[in-house]
Amino acid sequence: MRVMQVSMCAFTILSVQFFVQAQKPRGSHPPEEKAFSAEIKMKHPVSLSDDVLQMLRSDKDVQRRCLGQFGPGRIQPAFFVASQIHLDGHKMPDLVVTSAEDNPCLGGANIDPFWVFYWTPGGYELGLKVDAHNLDVLKTKTRRYSDIRTIRVTGTELLIAIFKFHGSHYKVWRYWKEPIKM
Repeated sequence: MRVMQVSMCAFTILSVQFFVQAQKPRGSHPPEEKAFSAEIKMKHPVSLSDDVLQMLRSDKDVQRRCLGQFGPGRIQPAFFVASQIHLDGHKMPDLVVTSAEDNPCLGGANIDPFWVFYWTPGGYELGLKVDAHNLDVLKTKTRRYSDIRTIRVTGTELLIAIFKFHGSHYKVWRYWKEPIKM
C-alpha cells in the first residue's frame, strides 16, 4: 500500500513537471533548467570544473558512501551531473549538481543529493547541499539570489522547504508537510 502511495505521488509530481515544461516557449537557445528531479535527467548537462569536483570529493557524505567502494582518487566526474543556472543575474553561471543516473554509490529511492554552487570572483562556492526528490529554482529572490524550493517524499506526506540566500549560503526560510492525497 505504501509503495503504491509513493509511486502515485512520484507520478503526480512528474506529470506536473512535464506539463509545465511542455507549456514553455521554445527559443533559439535552450531555456535554463529551473526544475530538477531525482527521476528526470538534466536536459543540458555541463562538465564540472576542477574546483567543484574537488569540493564534491571532499563532501563528507560522498566520502562516506563512495570511498569504501572506490578509494580516495577514484571518485570520478562521471558520478555527477551538473546544469548551469543563473541565481543572481551575473554573466558567470552558477551550478546545480546531483548524482548521475548510473552513479554506483549516491542516490536512493525517491531521493538524491543536490549541491548548488554559486560563482564568485574567487571561484565557485557551495551555497546549498540538500537531499531531495525535487529541487526548483524559484523566480523570487533574496539578496539578489533566486530562492530555492525542495520536496522530499515519504509514504504518506510531502516535506517542502523554501531556502533563501543569506550572504554566503542558503538557509531554510520555511518548512512544512502536506499529506499525500489519494
